[in-house]
Amino acid sequence: DIMKKKEFLNKLEKKLTILNSNERKKVLKSYENKIDELIEKGQDETDAISSLESIDNIVKKVLASYSINTEYQDNNFSLVYSRGSQCHL
Repeated sequence: DIMKKKEFLNKLEKKLTILNSNERKKVLKSYENKIDELIEKGQDETDAISSLESIDNIVKKVLASYSINTEYQDNNFSLVYSRGSQCHL
């Protein structure tokens, strides 16, 4: 599945809507910078993106860093906060 940078960042942003706008922008900027650095080192855009982890893995790591755990139950995506309350999407 070949993706360009803009598509990758758009998909990532959609999966990070649980974060506030500023935090989401920080994460997106970080990954935009990673892609740009790989391109500067000679990779083309699609190779740079495919060398990153999958969007789902990135989302899990980012949400874990904010103490938000993801769980998949019966095809329903729920977010379980470290304090124990749940938000079902």
